Amino acid sequence: APEPGEIAENPEQYYGQTLAVTGEIEAIYGDNTFTLDEDELFGGEDLLVVVTSPLDVPIEDGETVAVTGQLRSFITSEFETDYDLTWDLGVQEQLEAEYSERPVLVVDRVYPSAIPNALK
Repeated sequence: APEPGEIAENPEQYYGQTLAVTGEIEAIYGDNTFTLDEDELFGGEDLLVVVTSPLDVPIEDGETVAVTGQLRSFITSEFETDYDLTWDLGVQEQLEAEYSERPVLVVDRVYPSAIPNALK
């Protein structure tokens, strides 16, 4: 399974594929949108994750999770058409500014990772 930073740095080889990715939640933009830490010391990009169904349990900053989904390019108009997202205007504008046409992993479930924090 690729690392979040590998996907963000070279997304072309992953577009349209179903990917399983494990990573630490870096930033939470809302109930259904967060980034996974790229886990590199310098210059890596975090991977944006959009969850298309309600979460079973709330996510927390710093939590390690596993997600499975399809990698797409972030085009706001397509996401508004394809998914019933509940972003407020501020979040939507921030995501457009930071992630427009960058890779986003679209998932339907988020699983707590089996990797204990002490081993990371």
